[in-house]
Amino acid sequence: MEDARINTTEEWKYMQQVCEQLCFGIYELRCLADNGEQVLRYFIVIKDENGLIWKWTRLAQYADTRTGIVSSITRSNYKKVRYVTQMLNYFFCGPDTPHRIHRFSQITYEKITDYFEHYAKTPSERTGRYRTQLQVSECILTCTQFVDNLLKDGIKLAVKKKELWKKEEKLERQGGQIHSYQKKTATIPNFHVTCFSEDKQPIFRDIPNKILQRMFRLAFRYMPHLVMPMALGAFAGLRPGECCQVQQEFVGGFQCQYVAGKLHAVTFDLTRNRQLRGDGVSTGSIKRRRKQKVYPGFLEPFQRILQFQKRYLEQIGFEPEFAPLVVNSRGVAMTTAAYSSAFQKLVEVYLRPSLLQDEDPYMQQYGQMLLENKLGPHALRHWFSVALVLDGVNATLLQYYRGDRDIESSYVYVTNKSELVKQYQKTTAGMVDEILKEGVYYAGKELYSAE
Repeated sequence: MEDARINTTEEWKYMQQVCEQLCFGIYELRCLADNGEQVLRYFIVIKDENGLIWKWTRLAQYADTRTGIVSSITRSNYKKVRYVTQMLNYFFCGPDTPHRIHRFSQITYEKITDYFEHYAKTPSERTGRYRTQLQVSECILTCTQFVDNLLKDGIKLAVKKKELWKKEEKLERQGGQIHSYQKKTATIPNFHVTCFSEDKQPIFRDIPNKILQRMFRLAFRYMPHLVMPMALGAFAGLRPGECCQVQQEFVGGFQCQYVAGKLHAVTFDLTRNRQLRGDGVSTGSIKRRRKQKVYPGFLEPFQRILQFQKRYLEQIGFEPEFAPLVVNSRGVAMTTAAYSSAFQKLVEVYLRPSLLQDEDPYMQQYGQMLLENKLGPHALRHWFSVALVLDGVNATLLQYYRGDRDIESSYVYVTNKSELVKQYQKTTAGMVDEILKEGVYYAGKELYSAE
């Protein structure tokens, strides 16, 4: 029957209309490895405007790593998949793109270049701001490698491998020395794009000691579930996502060592991402897997905060099969997003009004600064870094306590030590004791609010 044929005029028009409504999207798959580690993998799919998946693709494997190189399954591939998906939608699904294509063989070097220019000069739909130079560079590198991987797998494109890359000499620090460099030849993407981002505002992250004292006091009183993650950032230098990945001591989340009855060391196990919630929601991620020690100068106050947290967990409760150290007011492991949101509430609802009403002009001035700038939990790690530098720690040791992969970030602090001295006081045990006074009092009174 003629009507049963799939290539009838009516059906072909319908298929064309449907295809116009399809686009590339990202699908998240959550699973657990044999060792209990939570694994998140992301795939590129074709879906309709309602989010219904029409087709699964193998395209994510070309975005994830270099062809022929083993990649850890526990390493998140989300950022790379997102960059590639945006490029594919520009080429195949963008209604206004001047380079609309229907097959990969139509991809040329000129079209890829134009896409990168479009990416750099178009505000992000999520933030409404132009992409930074770092974001544009990451996009170029990821998408160039994606196209290269397609070519390596025998997929025909109208672009040559030699067009994608170029050699460039650069100076690289040698042997960890500040003034010792050697020339190295690097292979980089062969694209020159003018970044159209606005002038980058400096990140507001400076927390003077007086302000940190006030923050902890307010957290102890009004939002006690923030005390532990804040302490992990300020006294152990952990990143927000890493704070939300720590388990309690009785399941091996960290170890305390005592000498003559006195706390000698605290070591956190940050060697793998764990599933810490019964609903399977990811709480955070570890940027650099490691065993991380608390800085010795903060052992005493950190021990007191651990005692505070133990009492808090006994009252609030937690999921014993996961034993998270950082929980929300319902006793469920706190996510990085929830931590950031709660921290903003602490700043905006409690800290800022407190400072604006203070009689000290210095405190009032900082309160005014909080009206114009956003302060996030990552600022606690910055305070930690400054405290160590002012305590005489060198770049190598700072790199260790910060948990950085390379030493560049530490050099920024060490080489600007004279400027830091002008802005900060040296952290003293007395200052930390002041932070904890009110917390110990409220821990004893068990005045926990249901924030």
